[in-house]
Amino acid sequence: MVRAEEFQGKIAAAVATRTDKDLIIVARTEALIAGLGEAEALRRAAAYEEAGADMILVHSKQKRRTKSRASCGRGREGAIVIVRRLIRR
Repeated sequence: MVRAEEFQGKIAAAVATRTDKDLIIVARTEALIAGLGEAEALRRAAAYEEAGADMILVHSKQKRRTKSRASCGRGREGAIVIVRRLIRR
């Protein structure tokens, strides 16, 4: 996984070179999937929002809602949280 600061720089570069006002920059973190915990996912979301991301995508494998769904950085346009639900047969 890329260090948050490195990814933050990539987001800032994309924002700085954006020429189309309709282009939305979505930053994704897989900190929850990587087992780094909610605190790290929220830290990364805040860093990506600070870098100028329009939306933050927090990807999770958990079946239940987490604090990150309600409190993650939301960017200027909003937040996306993917909660994976397993279907058992």
